[in-house]
Amino acid sequence: MADRRLPFLVAGSALAGLVVSLTGCDSSRSPTEPDPEVILEELTEQVETVHFIFHFAPGDQVDAERQEAHHRWATGRLGVGLPQKIEYFKYRDRNHMQRLTGRFTNGWADPDGFAVHAIQPANAHEAVHVYAGLLGRPSDFFDEGLAVALTTNPLTGDYEPTYGGFGSAPKMELNKRQEPRSRPARPVTVDRTSIEVFIVSKAGIKPLRAATRI
Repeated sequence: MADRRLPFLVAGSALAGLVVSLTGCDSSRSPTEPDPEVILEELTEQVETVHFIFHFAPGDQVDAERQEAHHRWATGRLGVGLPQKIEYFKYRDRNHMQRLTGRFTNGWADPDGFAVHAIQPANAHEAVHVYAGLLGRPSDFFDEGLAVALTTNPLTGDYEPTYGGFGSAPKMELNKRQEPRSRPARPVTVDRTSIEVFIVSKAGIKPLRAATRI
């Protein structure tokens, strides 16, 4: 599929923020800063690429190629350049992340510190928060919607936005057993297309850049 579509969140950005709050992907605002020494005592393996420094535990793995491919695509669409490499902290699972950072979630970003914390080998969603921070500081709802919209997989030529760090998930079933926040009493099905409000194929990138500065 040709890379000609860039989802642009307007009214749907509020819904995207709601989806994120229900599914365990935190906003781009980092929690209380964890101790990097504690984290690196366990994440002793390291892989450095052109734009990332990956930290992970022995026996674990990261997908640097996929992350780099998305980086080139997303920063090109947003028209931003990073002044330094992003540090990517990869945890085995939520429990591992909680033990090292105090945060029980799938992933979160620290735009000011140019860092991503995630349980996936590659995570486009959280990286977009870092890129968006270079444009300004939009509302959390818009910021989350933007991250959802720019979660694609350029490595395989898949430019269909998906929810989650990577992977295809057009519908997500949420239930009260998920953490870290309270859940609705009954399962809720969220249609990904409901937050794809506007495609900027005609408007271009300028409105997107302007919106992130609101």
